[in-house]
Amino acid sequence: MARAMDTDPRDTPPPPGQAPLTAEPDAADTPPEARRTAAGTVVYGLATMAILAAGAGITAYYLRTGTKAQRRPADAQARLVDVTVVRLGRETVTIPAMGVVTPARTVDLQPRVTGEVVALGAECLPGGRFQAGEEIARIDAKDYALAIEAQEAEVARLAGLQAQRQSEVQERKAAAAQRAADLIQAANRIVEAETALQLEAGRQAVARREYELLGETVRPEDRELVLRQPQLRAAEAARAAARAAHEAAEAAKRAAEAMVASAEAAAEAAAGARQAAEAALRKARLDHERTTIRAPFNALVESKLVDPGSLVTPASRIARLVGTDAFWVEVSVPVDRLNRIRLPDGKGAPGAAVRVYNEAAWGPGVHREGRALRLAGALEPNGRMARLLVEVPDPLALAPGPPGRLPLLLGSYVRVEIDGGEIDGVAAIDRDLLRDGDRVWVLEDPGRLAIRPVTIVSRERDRLLVSEGLRDGDRVVTTNLAAPVAGMPLRVAGAAATAPRAPETLPPAGGGRGDNR
Repeated sequence: MARAMDTDPRDTPPPPGQAPLTAEPDAADTPPEARRTAAGTVVYGLATMAILAAGAGITAYYLRTGTKAQRRPADAQARLVDVTVVRLGRETVTIPAMGVVTPARTVDLQPRVTGEVVALGAECLPGGRFQAGEEIARIDAKDYALAIEAQEAEVARLAGLQAQRQSEVQERKAAAAQRAADLIQAANRIVEAETALQLEAGRQAVARREYELLGETVRPEDRELVLRQPQLRAAEAARAAARAAHEAAEAAKRAAEAMVASAEAAAEAAAGARQAAEAALRKARLDHERTTIRAPFNALVESKLVDPGSLVTPASRIARLVGTDAFWVEVSVPVDRLNRIRLPDGKGAPGAAVRVYNEAAWGPGVHREGRALRLAGALEPNGRMARLLVEVPDPLALAPGPPGRLPLLLGSYVRVEIDGGEIDGVAAIDRDLLRDGDRVWVLEDPGRLAIRPVTIVSRERDRLLVSEGLRDGDRVVTTNLAAPVAGMPLRVAGAAATAPRAPETLPPAGGGRGDNR
C-alpha cells in the first residue's frame, strides 16, 4: 500500500457531535525529568503500604500475645449520711386538726315594744362593739310616758276607794261587835228570867203547902193570890220576853256580820282593782324602759338592720350581735383520736388545752389558747369526722393581757393542736424520717443499713411518736437515699471513709502475660 495512505488518526476530523481525539504522548517524546518523578511516586506508595502492613502485623501480634487486665469487683464505697439518735421516754401527745371559728353566743336583737326608732348608738354598725347594758337603740317613748301618767292616776283613785272600803269594814265590824254584846245581854236576861221563874215556882210551892196546912176555905179569886198564881205567870212572861229578845239579838248579830262580810268583799274588790292598776302601771313603766334597747352581753355587731326613722315592732330585727367574751372553734377530729382528748367532767375539771394557729393572719408560731368544751353528738355527714367544740376566751384580745395578741376572726379556717396527755416509752421522730409503709432507716453496726417497720401511736404535724420498732440510742438515717437496700454500707461524718475493699487481682507471673480465656 502506498505510504501516502498511512495517515495519523489525529489528523482525521471527528464525526459530527463527537469531541476530537487527543493523542497520548509517546514515550519517546516524554522528558527524562517526568519519568523520574513517576518512579519516585510509585516507590513512596509501596513504602507506605509496607509500613502499614508491618504496623498491623505488630498490633495483631500484641493483641494475640499481650497481657490481659483481670476484672475485679467494684470498690464497696460507703454512702455518707446524717443520723439522729432517738431516745425513748415520756412524750406529750399532740393531736393536730383543722377547724372553723364560730360565735359562742349569737342573738338577733328585737324590740319588746312598737314605735319609731329615734336614735342608734355610735357603734351600731358592722364591727362595732358594745359593753353589756350599753344603749344600742332608742324608740320614741312619748306614748309610753302618757300611759304611765294615766295608770298612776288610776292607781291613786283605786287607792282612795280601797281606803273608803276599809273604813266601811271597820264601821260594820264595830256594829257587829255591838250586836254581839246585845246578844250576850239578851242571853243574860234569859238566865235572869229563868232564875226568877224558878224562885217564883218555889214560893208558890211554899204558899200551897201553907194553904193546905191551914185548911181554910177561901174564895177562888183569893185562892189565886194565896197560891201566887199572878207572880208565876209574870215570871213566865218575863222569861218568854227574854227569849224573844235573845232571838232578836241573834238576828241583829247575823245581819251585822253579813254587813261586815259585804264590806270586806267590797274592800277586797277595791284592793284587787288597785293591784291590777299597779301592775298596769309597772307594765307601762317597763314598756317605757324598753324603749331603750341595750346590749344583753358584751357584743360585736355583725349586721345592722334599721336606721333612725324606721318603724319597728316586736317582730322586727334591729341588729345581729355575737358575744365577744368567747368564740368557739368547731374542730374536725378523727374518731380514733377521741380517746386521747379530755372533756370537762362537770365537777370543775377543765377540758384539754388547745392551741389555735392562724398562720395566714398571725404568721408562723403565733397562737391563742383555748379549752376543749363539748363533743357534738353526731359525726360530720361527709367526712365522718367527730366534731369537737373548743372555747377560746377573749378572742378579740379586748381584755388587758400580754401585748402583741392578735384577734381571732369569725369564719377563719384555723389549725389547732390538742393536748392528748402523755405516753411513756415512746420515741419522737420527724415526720420526714418515715419511709414507705411506716418504715424507718436505721444505721446499725458495723455501718450497715437496716429498714425497720415501726408502730406509730400518734401522727402529729411535724413529728411522730413511735412505740415499737426503735430502741433507745438507735441511729435513724435522716439523709435521703436514692435506692436504699438493707445491708448497704453507710458511714457518718467523722467515721472511716470507706468499707473494706475487696482484694485486687494481680497479673499472673511469667512475663506479665495472662490467659484471656
